[in-house]
Amino acid sequence: MIRHKFFLALIFCLLLLPSLAWGMLPETQAGTVITKELAGKYTILELQQEDKKLWVAASGFDAAVGDKIEYMGGVAMVDFYVKSLERTFDEILFLTNIRHAISEEEAAALAAAEKEAAEKAQQGKTTAMPADENHQKVLSEGSVAAPKAGEILKAEAELTVAELFAQREALVDKIVSVRGRVLKLSKNILGRNWATLSDGTGTAPNNVLRITTQQEVIIGKTVSATGMVKIDIDLGAPGYQYPVILEEAMLTP
Repeated sequence: MIRHKFFLALIFCLLLLPSLAWGMLPETQAGTVITKELAGKYTILELQQEDKKLWVAASGFDAAVGDKIEYMGGVAMVDFYVKSLERTFDEILFLTNIRHAISEEEAAALAAAEKEAAEKAQQGKTTAMPADENHQKVLSEGSVAAPKAGEILKAEAELTVAELFAQREALVDKIVSVRGRVLKLSKNILGRNWATLSDGTGTAPNNVLRITTQQEVIIGKTVSATGMVKIDIDLGAPGYQYPVILEEAMLTP
């Protein structure tokens, strides 16, 4: 019972207080799913890495055998018993920062889908998107004016867009928070919403930040986005190269 309460407290801190771990998180790790188990709301995966195998668990995340995933951080539990599986794991890593790895083919499909969505929105076309998996449910919405300098007030623990661009190499694969106004939005591209944020800082073109999120996004709203920093992203199409992206962002007012 004591171990169970301790585990719940650790997961609570990881979910609700990500800023406590800033500057202390390891680099992104990757692996291929070789075994999948379900235990209540948790998906338990055995991963094959280059030199080892390991078990990980995550809530609200799904994957299939053969999928490649990436993760960061986590809480390791030793001799952890899962009642529903009637099994004790020698060691299992509980994760909150986990995602599917994006292949080169998916990145190219994303760039193509975004380009079509943007052209459709700009030209006012009503023709349907192709019905293939990568284009399905793609929706690009309009845009709003960027905020003026000083208009967006950030919290002490948050970064400005300009600060993120300036420190991007030092922050790669770290979790950070940036507050800004949602200027543009493309929905449901490869299962994610892609939004553009601005806080009135920085000099073009490094004055807007692209983020990905699973949450609903409203254009014109000011949000705090907490996610993983990725740099030098090239989606394989002209105009779709990004010095920095905030991936799998969690949005709060």
